Amino acid sequence: AGKKNRQDSVMQSEWGSLNKIPNMPAHADWYEANGYCEWLAGVSKLPISLATEAQWEYAARSKGKYLVVPTDDGKWHVDGEKNNVATSKDRDVWAKKNNITIGSLSALPVGSYPANPIGLYDMGTNGFEWVKDWYDPDYYQHSAKNDPQGPENPTWKNYDGKHTKVIRGDEISGPGRGVVVVRTNMSPDNDGDLPLAMTFRCVVNSSSPIN
Repeated sequence: AGKKNRQDSVMQSEWGSLNKIPNMPAHADWYEANGYCEWLAGVSKLPISLATEAQWEYAARSKGKYLVVPTDDGKWHVDGEKNNVATSKDRDVWAKKNNITIGSLSALPVGSYPANPIGLYDMGTNGFEWVKDWYDPDYYQHSAKNDPQGPENPTWKNYDGKHTKVIRGDEISGPGRGVVVVRTNMSPDNDGDLPLAMTFRCVVNSSSPIN
């Protein structure tokens, strides 16, 4: 119990530190993420929601192109001068400068590296991103081929007996991380832990541009 309390204290300290830094990714469990998008829809009067998994991948792949990495050119570059994703050293240096004790595991401010070809930043490289869909490992064997919306109801359970939501991307950027075709899952309450690695983005579900 003592060890867990110490871990909780460290997590709480990091939570407070990260949330005081401008332009950091929003950290939330699935319920908070979904609730924010619903709130934004209400105040803006726009059809806003969490992205579906299909929308997320379509955007990460720059409108469905065959891009495995959601960077500015579909490749990783970490040559020391023209990086388009952070290395562990980059993250560690930034964390130390900002008194973040988790070092190279830290996220970075949004937009620290170039956007993908359609102008979206940090697709899959600055936090695991919640999407709208319930997770089912076999869903795409029988789903609609055009704009699949995910399972209507939760059916699959993880080893803890919990229904889970799809998460995409990766908690930190770097070569070999954040591949656009990899999917995983987490219980929507993030197993009750502070969602230090979990973020999200909302989408406007409109067939025409929004002014």
